[in-house]
Amino acid sequence: MTHWGVWTDERGFSLLELMLVVAIIGILVAIASSSWFGVVEGRQVDSATNQLVADLRQAHSKAINRLAPQTVELVGGSSEYTITGVAGTPDMDEEPDEDEVVVSPGVTVAFCPNGSAEIPPIPPPPATPDCSLAPSGSPTTITVQSAANPTDYNNTIQINTVTSRIQSAP
Repeated sequence: MTHWGVWTDERGFSLLELMLVVAIIGILVAIASSSWFGVVEGRQVDSATNQLVADLRQAHSKAINRLAPQTVELVGGSSEYTITGVAGTPDMDEEPDEDEVVVSPGVTVAFCPNGSAEIPPIPPPPATPDCSLAPSGSPTTITVQSAANPTDYNNTIQINTVTSRIQSAP
């Protein structure tokens, strides 16, 4: 038996078979990539919610520790917000020019030294919160959502005005 005789019974793949495998792989990649982008968008909303909750809790702690009101002002339809005593404007997105994650509604939350929170009515909030009053009011809900798919990807943050408890829920 010659060297060439060993390979005479072997056959390779036809062009049609290779094209079929490439097409199946392309379909699988398309399906996987569409669900992957959804996972990324959901994680961006989760990350932005966690960042905002942490900043709200920090403002609450500063108000109690420094015995001075701390204010967090959220701009509705934007990813930026302001915090009393913090230079610059925190942004919930990685990209400062794009609002991929936004809050709704716009609200100002004032944390008082007595442990309560005030949610003054929008427009216009007072220059300084009136923390001398007894805490009262109903809980306020803030929604952090994807700008592109607000119904699919959103989380809520609830602030109890009496106890200043901040809860996050998907």
